[in-house]
Amino acid sequence: MLNLAPDEKLIQSIERRRRVEAERKHRIHNEKQRVKGVDTQALNDQIATKKALQDIEKQRESTYSDHIKGLDQQIRELQMQQDDLKRRATADVQQENIVLANLKKSPEVDRKASYGREWPAEALGASSMQKFG
Repeated sequence: MLNLAPDEKLIQSIERRRRVEAERKHRIHNEKQRVKGVDTQALNDQIATKKALQDIEKQRESTYSDHIKGLDQQIRELQMQQDDLKRRATADVQQENIVLANLKKSPEVDRKASYGREWPAEALGASSMQKFG
């Protein structure tokens, strides 16, 4: 550059920026220059590729969603089976409690027989040789 005063350098810098901006606006608003050099076939290929990728992703999401729905249904069925088993087990325990309560209340039940059981002699060990009466 020339040896110019700082004010002149600033003025030249501003003029250059204005000129560059004017050229840019002219390029943008000039339709012939803007359309010139655009490869429509390449752009159409890019659009088609992007659409194909979106379709594949949509199919993948649909398959995943269907799989999740199937797993959710299986979980619900297993939960229902488990609840049914718990309900049956609870009912069985309650029925046995009722039967035991009735046995304890009945006078004809031998109290001694309900507490212990008679062991065969061959099942008893050496420490059981003495019989308490």
